[in-house]
Amino acid sequence: MELKGSKAYVTGGSRGIGRAIVLELARCGADVAFAHKGDGGKAREVVREVEGLGHGCVAFDSQVADSAEVARCVAEAVRKLGGLDILVNNAGITADAVLWKMTDDQWDQVLVVNLKGCFNHIRAVAPLFKEKKRGRIVNIS
Repeated sequence: MELKGSKAYVTGGSRGIGRAIVLELARCGADVAFAHKGDGGKAREVVREVEGLGHGCVAFDSQVADSAEVARCVAEAVRKLGGLDILVNNAGITADAVLWKMTDDQWDQVLVVNLKGCFNHIRAVAPLFKEKKRGRIVNIS
């Protein structure tokens, strides 16, 4: 897949599937921004790998469920990368418990991260994609 000159934003991009997505987008020619939570060391490793492939990369330690924070990160990614063409909603959590042992708080956290996080990012990029009449959104579930 040829993505030369494309700009992508990936949620949950510092490890696992998200990390693989960030690196593959870069291998295909895209500059990449990604959101992650927590481990700054892993995020810095991914940034170095992407930059080693000759592409721009920026990482945001952010809460995907915080709409104001998401809007700020997306705006900063647009500024640093020079636009956005692709959004990959990859961030997600599980609360591994059988239904009768799962607490309301565990269930609420799954919904907030997995659904609201996705919604917040789509809402943040939609005006950009609408204005230029193109953009791609990939939701991983």
